[in-house]
This record gives sequence, structure tokens and C-alpha cells, in this order.
Amino acid sequence: MLFLFLFNLSLSHELLFNGFECAVSSESGTATEKPGNREIAGTIKPDFCIPILKKTDKSCTNGYFWIVSGSYSICSSGFKSRAVNFREFFHKILAPHPLFKVNHRKAIRECYGYESTKHAKENKRGYLYPKNTYFAPNGQYGRVFNKWYFLNSQDILIDPSCTSVGNYYDFKGKNFIDSKSLKLNHAWVYGMKGTPVYDGFLNPTGKRIKHHEALRVYSRVFKEKNGIRYIKSEMGFYIPETHLRIATISPAPSFLKSTSEKWIEVNKSQQTMVAYEGNNPVFATLVSTARKGHETYPGVYRIFYKRVSQDISSRIGKKYTSRYENVPWIQFFDGDRAIHSSFWHNEFGSRNSRGCVEMSLSDSHFLFNWTTPHVPMGFYKMNQSAASPGTYIRIVDYQGQKVPFRSNVFSE
Repeated sequence: MLFLFLFNLSLSHELLFNGFECAVSSESGTATEKPGNREIAGTIKPDFCIPILKKTDKSCTNGYFWIVSGSYSICSSGFKSRAVNFREFFHKILAPHPLFKVNHRKAIRECYGYESTKHAKENKRGYLYPKNTYFAPNGQYGRVFNKWYFLNSQDILIDPSCTSVGNYYDFKGKNFIDSKSLKLNHAWVYGMKGTPVYDGFLNPTGKRIKHHEALRVYSRVFKEKNGIRYIKSEMGFYIPETHLRIATISPAPSFLKSTSEKWIEVNKSQQTMVAYEGNNPVFATLVSTARKGHETYPGVYRIFYKRVSQDISSRIGKKYTSRYENVPWIQFFDGDRAIHSSFWHNEFGSRNSRGCVEMSLSDSHFLFNWTTPHVPMGFYKMNQSAASPGTYIRIVDYQGQKVPFRSNVFSE
């Protein structure tokens, strides 16, 4: 196992443009906060070209490489380096992680998997996958009796005839880009058939707004008729409150250490999330928290562990009840509960998960790069540390609810 050691190193753009070499390892390397620390901070991808600058350190026989895109160094033992043109890799180094999309195949009926070509020849079935499983082919194939099978993320042979190319549902939230945004609330229409629009007298206008269409509303300006509350929009028309998901704005919690510290609030009654820097909201979007029979518990947490991707599934023996492979942008905050992308449904704004906070691909990608601990290019997982504690996330049933402090690592 290769070890990396974490240091606080700030590199200027001038230094970056002087050029670099690229270090590659055939096996995963683990990052720690300091030499001798057993606590793993993160893991670097094998066979990934890591931009480096040479630097000598006597605590490693062959010295250390500083990674250009972050504050990490890697012991040069076990790494091969080669010179590369900086400008060819410039966009990869300074840009956030590229949007993660796999050519998933969706199960259109139950699929059996075979653990080897021998098992396929003998029709010795292994795992059973339900309809709506999303497979992530790993690029390898097996041939049995002139029939081709693809290998999924588990290296299990899957018959492609029981699958079709998967569809992606990608909703995008809103950035707070001007002061006017703070005078109104961002909101989205929820309802697969959209919602009717009403005039100032609450008479139908004959117009409808589509599902997930964004608008801005005066959340405190409303009218009531026959027990139904209608919220006024920026354009002057009214919309039934039951068809709106409103991003409520909250003051910064007292436990933040600075006026610009990042934090997140998830409002379960509205199924919305707002990301803040101190008192300033910077991003808002729709989410899906736990459905009936499951729970996303109210409380204050820290993001303690992040992964670029992971399979999400549940099964009894070899029979899966659900499976989604290579789900990207996963941020754990409460045991196995995490903020993560969900590309298999388009019901953001409703309770649809088993306890996690589900977001669209684009939104979870943005949040993954925005929160701490930061995951540098070339790493695929990272733990929080004393040097880089995770971003706070506050989950409430309704705006203003007082919730317990559940974070048990690097807490106040």
C-alpha cells in the first residue's frame, strides 16, 4: 500500500505555469494528515496521471512529490513519473471533477447474473436483479454459445437482452446571483401535470406552469379561498401553495466559526436545500428525503466522508430489491445516510429516498465540489480531518425548528 501525506501548501498560478511532471502508480495510495498517522484522509486513484512538482523531504527515502492541484504530497516510492505538457492538462487540473456519467443500462425486466462464463454455460444463475436496476458496464464482455454478455460493476455477466439504455433525469437548481434574489424566494412547481395559474381574484387564467419550472415568489404574500392558500409570484399571478416547493432562507447558526463559513440547510417540509456562506445563500435546489417507512433525521451533522462514486443497493441473499451502480457524488453525514445524485427518477421535491438526501446529477456535482473535505483531482474518496473538517448540514422538518447537534467528530 502506498502512503501519501497531507501538508498545507499554497501554490501560485505563476509557480503552476512553470511546468510539471506526471506521477502514476499501479495501485491505490492512501492519504494521511501527517506521517505516522493511521487515520486515512483520502485515497488516490490507481493509474491516474497526477500533476506533480518535485520536492525533497528526508522522511521518505526517495523524497516526496507535491501535487499541483492540491495541498498534498506523495512519497515517490512506487510512483513512476514522466514529463508532460502543462497546458495540455491545464483544464483538467484547475477545473472541478468532470461530470460523472456512465452508459448505464436499465433492467426492463428481472435479470439474472452469472459469476463466470462457466456458470453461464451451465445456466447456473447467481444474482437476481429487479426491474429498474441500473447497471454500469465496466467495458468488458464475455461470450457464451455465440451470445455476448456484458460485465457490470461487480464483474458479473449480464444478458443485455433484459436491459435497455438508461435515461438520465437531470434537474438544475438556482444560484443567488444578485441582491434582488434575497427579496424573494426561489421556488419550483411540483406536479407531474404542472399547476394552473390564477389571477389576483383567484380566478383561473387558463394557463399552466410545467413540473419543476423555476420562479420567484413572495412567500409571505398570499390569499386564501375555500381553505386553499395561493402564493403570489414575482409576475403577479397566484399559484396554489401545495404545488410549490419554496427555498426558505434562514440566518446562519451560532456555532459557525466565521461569518463566511459554508453550511447547508435541508427543509423536509419543502423538500429543498439551500447552501450558504455565513448568512449569504449561494445556491438552492430541490431534493428528495426519506419516504414513508424510512427517516432522514432532523439534526446538525458534518459531512465526514466523500466518494466520487459508489454502488447503492439492498438485497436478501443473492436477490436484490434495488441496485444502482456507479452512483456519483456521494457525501456521508449520518452513518450510511448521504447526500448523493439520483439519476433514476425525476421526483425531486417529494419524499422518495430510504433516508438519504437525493439530488440531481448536476446539483450533486456542484455541491460535491463546493463542500469540504475537498476531494482533489485523482482522488476518489476523502475523509474529513482536523485540518479539513466537513461542511455542516442542518436538517429540519420546517424552517426555524431547533434540532439537536448530532455531529460527533470535530464538533464544538
